[in-house]
This record gives sequence, structure tokens and C-alpha cells, in this order.
Amino acid sequence: HVRLECIVQCNLGLVCVDQQDWAAAEAHFSGAVALARQTQDARSEGLFLSYLGQVQAHRGHVAEARASLDAGEALLRHLSERVSLGLLLCRRAEVESLAGDLRAAAAALAQASALAAELGGGPDSELGVSLERARGFAETDQR
Repeated sequence: HVRLECIVQCNLGLVCVDQQDWAAAEAHFSGAVALARQTQDARSEGLFLSYLGQVQAHRGHVAEARASLDAGEALLRHLSERVSLGLLLCRRAEVESLAGDLRAAAAALAQASALAAELGGGPDSELGVSLERARGFAETDQR
């Protein structure tokens, strides 16, 4: 039941992101991260940390966002979870764009693009869609 609750928390967070309810999204993603840790699901924990970092940046908590992304990236690299890592790098590009560090955003975007090319995901794949969103942030410096 804990694994199901973990997934539900993440999905609720995604709904809140779509509604731009950043506080509620952060609460749901924090809960999902905690449950992933409890069940020792490092892959989900890494992915959920990427969502959490994205939301923290939208709330103006850039240092926390970077810490969440760093922790998630370490987990995903250790597990060789390349698709999830690519998704995280797209979120890092968005976070760095929001923080005004366009050089870091471009570096994350380049890494995500290279992974997408290696994996062969097309523009309609989850990674392809995330890349397009990240490119939009990096190019327009949305805030």
C-alpha cells in the first residue's frame, strides 16, 4: 500500500503543477520522496526529487531546488537511469533559467539533449516533450 500511496502523491503533485499550485505540489512531492525512501525505491526517489526541485524553484527556493536536483541526479546516475536522468536535467535547465543562470541552464539542456539523442526518443516522447519545455525556458528566460 505504501508504494501505491507514493505514486498517488506524485500524481497529485503533477496535477498541482498543472494548476500552478506550487505549495500544494511541493507538499505532495515531499510526501512522495519520503515514501520512496521508506520503500527503498531509489529510482522513484530520484525522479520525485527532480519534480520537487522544479517546484521549489517556482516557489523562489533556488538553493533548496538545486539541492533536491543534486540528490536526485546522484541517485539516477548511480542507477544508470538514463531516461529519468534526462528528465531531471530538463528540470535542472528550467530551474537554472528561473534562477537567472543561463550558462548552467544551457549546460543542463546540452546534457539532456545528448541523452535524448543516445536513447533515440522522439519529440513526442516524455523526454522529447520535457526537452522542448526546457528549451522554451532557456531561450526566453521565463520567470
